[in-house]
Amino acid sequence: MRAYRVILKKVVLGFMALYLVMMFVFTYSKQIDVQREYENHIFDILNNLEGYVKDVYTKTSWSLSPVMNEILTKKTKYSHKFNMYGAAAVFKEGECIGKSGNYLVSSAVDWYLNPKEGGNKYIDLEAYLSEKQLIELLGKIREIIEDDNKIIWIRAGGYSRGQEVLPTTIEVLEIERSKDGSGWKDEDAQVIVSYEFDKENVEGLESYYLDNWNIESTIDLARYSGKKRGQQMVQKKMTKATFDKIKKLEARLYQWEEEGYEWKKTWNEVTYSGYFPVETETGDYTLALTLQYQPWSVALKELKIVYLFSGLAGSIMSLILTGGLWKAEKKQLLLEKNRRVLIDAIGHELKTPLGIIEAYSEGLREKIAEDKKDHYLAVMIDEIQKMDQLILEMLQLSKLESNAYMMNLEQLSLNHLIKSSLKNKQKLFEDKQIQLKTNLEEETEIVADHSGMEKVMNNLLMNAIEHTPVGGTIEVRIKQGKVSVQNEGKGIPKEKMNQIWESFYKVEEANNRSGNGVGLGLAITRQILEKHHMTYGVKNTDQGVEFWFMIKK
Repeated sequence: MRAYRVILKKVVLGFMALYLVMMFVFTYSKQIDVQREYENHIFDILNNLEGYVKDVYTKTSWSLSPVMNEILTKKTKYSHKFNMYGAAAVFKEGECIGKSGNYLVSSAVDWYLNPKEGGNKYIDLEAYLSEKQLIELLGKIREIIEDDNKIIWIRAGGYSRGQEVLPTTIEVLEIERSKDGSGWKDEDAQVIVSYEFDKENVEGLESYYLDNWNIESTIDLARYSGKKRGQQMVQKKMTKATFDKIKKLEARLYQWEEEGYEWKKTWNEVTYSGYFPVETETGDYTLALTLQYQPWSVALKELKIVYLFSGLAGSIMSLILTGGLWKAEKKQLLLEKNRRVLIDAIGHELKTPLGIIEAYSEGLREKIAEDKKDHYLAVMIDEIQKMDQLILEMLQLSKLESNAYMMNLEQLSLNHLIKSSLKNKQKLFEDKQIQLKTNLEEETEIVADHSGMEKVMNNLLMNAIEHTPVGGTIEVRIKQGKVSVQNEGKGIPKEKMNQIWESFYKVEEANNRSGNGVGLGLAITRQILEKHHMTYGVKNTDQGVEFWFMIKK
């Protein structure tokens, strides 16, 4: 598992690095597109504001600042689509006659659409409330607006100076829907926040009171509204940083003294500021506009789905690649293990015959037991033949494992091949007094490599002969496409079933079953059957052990 974790860690880190690089490229390209789109949006705002200024101040006098305040505020409030902060103002002869901001405004008509004395009125909240109070006020208003069971009621009084009201009191009330479902009643109103202000510089001004004010704010209240998910209300609260941005932009409005514009860009923020003359029939005015947006933030927001699915795809690919690499690693480890086992096995298999040959050769050289000279030579020849067989089988197995073995597929009779193999081993059956049973169906024709299938049958038969006790029984049969060789003898432990197909598996590790005495017979059989895409296996029976493979016609 440690090796697997190491591979997984390397793959994950590699994919993570690639993922971060790719996402950075995507995000960088996206924020460039965002900047282009925002530049077009900025010029749309500018053209609209110039048109409004011409329209308002051509038809009316510049004293109607509430109208201009409302227009500028609506046009520069926080944008849902463009994620943009803005501020704007109109000047005449150096004096600000209208600007975006946070206002309480009153309509020029009452509930019954009758004209009100004094027309439109407004209270500049920023002139009287601290940032903390302003955040609190707008937050309370937002909460009421979000609640479908409540309505808002704003009351304010003070002194009228033209169309501006210098407030002495501001109250925000909420009215909850009646439990009987009849609607909202004034007597149910509750004050949730109120402010009082000192009466300064009000000499000669008339008092003014209105109980029906509306809120118009640079910060779009809807931007901070909660979204209902089931019965749960998720809210986004306004922060001081939000208002700091607006104040910063508003300050830029007063820094321009001549026509022109400026783009100020940092790594994550773009600020556009401009100062433009507007000519109307009632005089010349100046429009100042400042807008700020964060293209990287917008790009990140719009690419969330891309990040999600790319990360998911990368994770899946990481797991797939890790699995593949782990299989390759396990195969490499197995090959390394087999190589060590092979070297050990070869050394073990060659050590004994070489030792015998050396001992008998020394005896012949020293002329010891001259009467046994022929016996010594026979033993030496037998050991040499065993080594030669071992080397030949090793070479054959090496070819099979390296895919260097070329199969010569041809039509052949499996029945004839099995009978020929049994006939060649007749003497071995007789030497161990083995009773041979055959149960071969009608003639079975297959397309296969004759040499390879002959080797398979010889190995299975030799394996059965070697592990059948004297006087035992071996049965060879073909039934419904299944070829089996069963012999009497001890069974194979279940945990050893797969290991007997490995190269040089020791005889004693599986009840002395090795196939040909050196542990290569069954390994060669497995390779040949797999090359023919034939399934194979071994199982214990009541009589002993059965080796089998399925014919692929």
